[in-house]
Amino acid sequence: MVRAFEWVKHKVAGTMGRPDRLSFSRAELDQLLESPDYAPRALVALLERDLAEKFNVDSGVREKYSIKRHTLMVMGQFEKYFGRDELPGRISRNFFRVFLALHDIGKSNAIMKTGDKHNQHTYTVRTMRRVLSELGFGEQEIRVAVALASADPIGGYIKGTRGGKGTSERIGQLADDAGLPFYAFLRLLLVFYQVDAGSYTEDAGGRKSLDHLFVFDSRKGKMDFSPNIAAKIDQLKIYAEAIPVSMWLADHDWHDVLYDNLKAWVKNNKARLDSGELVKGNTFRYRRNLSTGKYQVQLSHGIKEALYTPRSMLLLDHNWHELIYDDLKEWVKSSPEKLESGEELRGSTFRYRRNLSTGKYEVRLSSRIKETVYSH
Repeated sequence: MVRAFEWVKHKVAGTMGRPDRLSFSRAELDQLLESPDYAPRALVALLERDLAEKFNVDSGVREKYSIKRHTLMVMGQFEKYFGRDELPGRISRNFFRVFLALHDIGKSNAIMKTGDKHNQHTYTVRTMRRVLSELGFGEQEIRVAVALASADPIGGYIKGTRGGKGTSERIGQLADDAGLPFYAFLRLLLVFYQVDAGSYTEDAGGRKSLDHLFVFDSRKGKMDFSPNIAAKIDQLKIYAEAIPVSMWLADHDWHDVLYDNLKAWVKNNKARLDSGELVKGNTFRYRRNLSTGKYQVQLSHGIKEALYTPRSMLLLDHNWHELIYDDLKEWVKSSPEKLESGEELRGSTFRYRRNLSTGKYEVRLSSRIKETVYSH
């Protein structure tokens, strides 16, 4: 009876124009989250005391899920595949649970007021900031939540509407907004994307939709991107790991690069470079600009965009490509007898061999992979 009275009093206060306050406390929230019997449905039910009208509406997707159903599916995927993991950036698991419960909270307002669900980020951020602040979450946590909810750069990148350079720049901006290092924010963003997009699958208990993006192993509690999607995501990870010696090239201009950041095979042609000769690779061309003395790199003709790092190469076909011994993966180096005999060593993404005709070590894409960046 007391709880019912408090709920009614809270609603009446809202209708009389006084500031809308949550009808539950942080202590009640923490008790729920710390319960050994915690379940996403209980957290959503707690939030529904004050936000029911934002949960129990159509989410505007072709699968016809309500925002509540979609949210529960997202939260379920998190518990199934990441609920026991330590999250990147030292983010609290319980905070992330609350963030996921609120991640679409503004979609109903966006649809109602603008007619476009894609305007949800503005409305979601507004409500999310208020709720998290009232529950006593710190400013740093709120910054992270707002940054994650502000945009979907991974989705655009996977769909091909945004390139790797633009995606990396946007993630960099969001990481700054969140106050996290680029790589930590990227990894956290990937967890969010996986459980959000991964809710539109049969694995999550819904209709088949985005299943082709993922590989699920519910027995082991693991989910990952499918091979060709993983290849794209790996480029973002390689970029993040190689900062500041990595760069996306999306034009055919010449870009200065330090000698130390040239690829090993290019350094082996230093005499040609220093003479001003153009040294050509499959993805990049190199030269020394005799006017400035700077070493430079540019995209080869036919390549629209590529990630440049000193120890990586973009593979776009199934031909064999030369690389030096030092840039072989460690597991390949651990099989020297097979390698030196010319036997082909097969990994999930790449195949390796020593070409006995030339004596060069070589790598190529596995048959099911369309393109990816090879990095040591």
